[in-house]
Amino acid sequence: MEPIPRFWASRTTTVPTRRRGEVPVDVWGWSDSSREDALSRAERRAQDLAARGIEDTRAAEYYPGRPVREEILEEVRGDDGALLAVITRNRYGAAVLNTDAVLIADVDLPASALARGRRGSGRGAGPAAGAGGERPSLLGRLFGRRAQASAAAADEAGAGAEARTGTGSDDAPGVSDALDATPEATAVRERVEAFAGAHPDWGVHLHRTAAGFRVLISGTGAAPASEQARGILDELGSDPLYVRLCAAQASYRARLAPKPWRVGRAALGVRWPAEGRAADEYASWVRDFESSCAGSAACRRVWWNGVEPTSDAERRLLTLHDERSGADSGQALA
Repeated sequence: MEPIPRFWASRTTTVPTRRRGEVPVDVWGWSDSSREDALSRAERRAQDLAARGIEDTRAAEYYPGRPVREEILEEVRGDDGALLAVITRNRYGAAVLNTDAVLIADVDLPASALARGRRGSGRGAGPAAGAGGERPSLLGRLFGRRAQASAAAADEAGAGAEARTGTGSDDAPGVSDALDATPEATAVRERVEAFAGAHPDWGVHLHRTAAGFRVLISGTGAAPASEQARGILDELGSDPLYVRLCAAQASYRARLAPKPWRVGRAALGVRWPAEGRAADEYASWVRDFESSCAGSAACRRVWWNGVEPTSDAERRLLTLHDERSGADSGQALA
């Protein structure tokens, strides 16, 4: 896969806008080699932005318009040195697997199904702003998504998850069973099993998440930005926003850690890269968050069609995903 930039630098420029006149905007540059190169790119981008102006300052650094700006936690390479995956820390603080070697589909259940799961468990309907109780993000609004847009995909986009304290896991006692019994969850499982039957040479792995399902597929060879990948993701019912992000970033993504508010923590309030006091706050938050993750998992294995991976790279990444996400741990989903 293409490397995720390790070096970032910003420049502030004054940009003309239609509604607010000239406003200051922080413009980021990136590089795989040095901070100096990142700064040069930031200066070029700032000059271009100042010359052409923008409609909305919030869209100046819109996520698909540039690589993902996240701390690199780990790079996974093959025996030949080829980059297979990168684990990063996303905007709200969770570790995320980025790879193009295994297709990953994100299938969220509608807010109505999540609410029925809570009611069926006796927990009540809970927040109704979106899947898992999160608000729709700027990213969803820019794509014209309605208020019921998938919070999971919006969070993965790093487009504005609120810094809030925990709302509680959707996998609290009874909720998971009640959610699994909804017609929507049954329909997803049946759809995935039918898909596997139609593609007997591909390995299909179905996992439950707190707000829906995750499907990992080996053997497709489908690049994230390809029409084949789009067709597979659409067929599985993956969130349209996630499909667009995969194409824009040339990478599939899977969260490996709980969402902070599901383990009683506020979202990470410091953007990366952080310096000085902000860096200390960043490190302190990470320590506290990781201590809160004990006993929680990002997903749970549900079903596998038994088809083995076609390459060592796929086998390695599937194993890494399951180990880091707690897929077989039996822990509560968060």
